[in-house]
Amino acid sequence: MTTLFFSDIPWTALYQRPQHLAVRFAARQTLLWVEPAVLGHPPRRRLVSIQEGISGLVLPYFPYNARNFLLRAAARATGALAPAQAVLDRVQVSMLAGAMGDMALPAGETVAYLQNFQAFRAIRSCRVGRILYDCIDNPFGFARFPRPVHTLWRETLDAADALIATSPTLADLLQRTSGRQAHVVSNGVEYARFASPVERPRDLPDDGVPIAGYVGSVYPWIDFALLEHLCRALPNVRVVIVGTEHPEVRPKLSALSRYPNFLFLGHRPYQTVPSYLQHFNAGLIPFLRNQLTAGVNPVKLYEYAAAGLTPVATDFSPDLALFSPLASICPTAEEFIDAVRSALSPDRRRTDALRAFARDNDWDAKAAQILALLNPASR
Repeated sequence: MTTLFFSDIPWTALYQRPQHLAVRFAARQTLLWVEPAVLGHPPRRRLVSIQEGISGLVLPYFPYNARNFLLRAAARATGALAPAQAVLDRVQVSMLAGAMGDMALPAGETVAYLQNFQAFRAIRSCRVGRILYDCIDNPFGFARFPRPVHTLWRETLDAADALIATSPTLADLLQRTSGRQAHVVSNGVEYARFASPVERPRDLPDDGVPIAGYVGSVYPWIDFALLEHLCRALPNVRVVIVGTEHPEVRPKLSALSRYPNFLFLGHRPYQTVPSYLQHFNAGLIPFLRNQLTAGVNPVKLYEYAAAGLTPVATDFSPDLALFSPLASICPTAEEFIDAVRSALSPDRRRTDALRAFARDNDWDAKAAQILALLNPASR
C-alpha cells in the first residue's frame, strides 16, 4: 500500500502533526509526501528523498496565506478566475502523475491522506482507492479565500471516504458543512523524547529565576498584551518565548523586550525543544480567541504535559474543558497571572498526572488510529 500524504506545510516547517504522522505511516508503507511551494522555494518536478521511506514532491498552489499582504491579495484575485485555476489544476495533475509514474505505484493500491484540501482536484484525477481528509485547523481562520476555494472545500468533504478532525469544534464544523460524522483524533506527543531528562540549553539563563515559557509559532494569534501584563505583574519570573516569529508581530516583540524579565530566543530545532521545556517551571498557551484558535488542539499542551509542566492557557476554545483539571484555563488576565504563580510551585502528584495523560497520547497511538481509517481492510 502507498499513501499520498498531502501536507499543508513544508517538511522543514515547524515539526508537528504532519511530520509525526508521516514518519509513522512510512514505517508501515510507501509514502509520497506532497507539500506546497513557498516563497523562495519553487516547485520541484522531480521526486526527492526526504528520509528513508519518504519521497517528497512540491506542488504549486495559490499562496492565500502568504506572509506578504500584497501576495495574499494577488492570490485571492487570481484564484477567483476560473481560467487561472484551470491552468494550476493541469500543472498539479501533471506533476503528481509524473511523480506517481516515477514511483511505479500499482493501480488501486494507493490511498490519499489530505491535510491540504486544495490538492483535491489533482487527487481526483489519480487512481486512488481511498481518500481521507484530516482537518487539523479551521482553514478559514488563516486566510480569506475566494469563493471557488469554499466550493472546493465542500467538494472535498463530500468526496472523502472518511473525515478526521483534531478537536470537537472542528468535527462539529465538518458535520455542519457536510452532514457527515467526523472522527476526532487529537494531537499528541513523542512521550519518551519529552519525558526523558536532558541537559539545560546554554542559551537558557541558569540563575535560579523561575521561568514561565512558551514554545511554538510566534504569530498574531498570541495575546501580546497579556504577556506584557505578565511581565509587569511577575517581575521575579522570567517570561521566555521560543519560536519563529511572523513579520507582523515583530513590533510587539520589540515592545516586550523593554522588560528585563522577558527573553525571546527565536526558532530552535524540534529536537532541542524538550531541553527547554524540562527547564521551564510553567508552560504558557497565551492565545487570543478567534475563528482559528477556537478549533485548535494545541500540540504544545501535550508536550508540556510530557515534560511535567502545568499548561496555563487563556480560554481560547470551548474544547479546553476536556483538559481540566490538568491544565489551568483562564478567562481573565488576573486568573492567568494567578495560575502561573500556582504552576511555579512543584507538585509531584500533578506532575505524575500530566505525564500519565501525555503517555496515553503518544503519536504512535494517534498514527495507528488514522491508519485504521485510511486502510480499514488491514484492521
